[in-house]
Amino acid sequence: MLLTQTFSRILLLACGVSALTYKGADISSVPVSEAAGTTFKDTNGVAGKAETILKNHGMNSGRVRIWTAGTYNLAYGLALGKRIKAAGMTLLVDLHYSDTWADPGHQAIPSGWGSTVSALNTNIYTYTQSVVSAFNAQGTPIDILAIGNEINNGFLWNVGALPNYDSISQMLHSARSGATAGGFTGKAMIHLADGWKDNTWWYTDMIRSGELSTSDFDIMGFSFYPFYNTGATLSALQTSLTTIVNKYGKDVIIAETDWPATSCSTAMSASYPDSPTGQLQWISGITSVLNALPGGHGKGIYYWEPTWLQNANLGSSCADNLLFDSSGTARSSVA
Repeated sequence: MLLTQTFSRILLLACGVSALTYKGADISSVPVSEAAGTTFKDTNGVAGKAETILKNHGMNSGRVRIWTAGTYNLAYGLALGKRIKAAGMTLLVDLHYSDTWADPGHQAIPSGWGSTVSALNTNIYTYTQSVVSAFNAQGTPIDILAIGNEINNGFLWNVGALPNYDSISQMLHSARSGATAGGFTGKAMIHLADGWKDNTWWYTDMIRSGELSTSDFDIMGFSFYPFYNTGATLSALQTSLTTIVNKYGKDVIIAETDWPATSCSTAMSASYPDSPTGQLQWISGITSVLNALPGGHGKGIYYWEPTWLQNANLGSSCADNLLFDSSGTARSSVA
């Protein structure tokens, strides 16, 4: 997420002193942008690495997605993980368990993994073990491991699609067990979309004896976007997160969010301006929600892909949600 000196100052103002441990961004596509010819520059025009610019402005954690094949494969993730750690940040690895994008509408089984619960349990265990081991071997241990990406409707479809709760629960447990076997000592996260909705039902159905247990994960991660549903208000987020924290007592992270940097005709769930100022206000609002959660369980925010100049809309109907402009220069939302 965007975290800069300005952003950090707003975080402090939002609730006296920010209690957030993780102030970061998903920077998975930084190498893609660099390969396309992008040179990133700080607000003063001085060129530098994107992760260094963000770190110098207050970001302390970097997120990288990993696919089982394709552009964002393990080798790609390992290289970016080195850069994130070299910048002095903690590392969040987001495992999609697919050869391509995984989200609430797409959760395809990786090629060659099979189509039975038994085969998938074995493959997700060994794959997760190998990923964790590879990051450890290069001296960049994973700090937060997301076992799946926006898995509201399950993952590894169709075997792990709702309503196959038993299969999904088994495979999540196998993934977490594989991480342990690989030497994982960080925090495990389950990541769902639509953090503003009541997601307690999901955990009620997934936590099962001998399968997924509350000890298998440390963090509940949620995506929270303003442009897909006007019901995604800060008030709704406060209600949903408070409810789930009160029930499970787990730490919470907003694992993905954005706000438009330029004019957008889409109806938004908050009245902030479509500008860098609005970006800061949106993050400040989320920070206030997290800081108000019971027991200090609100732990962090990650801005999604603030540097991806070749995909500035970031999958939304708003043209530009980035923290860097089209020339690669950091906007005031990171200054």
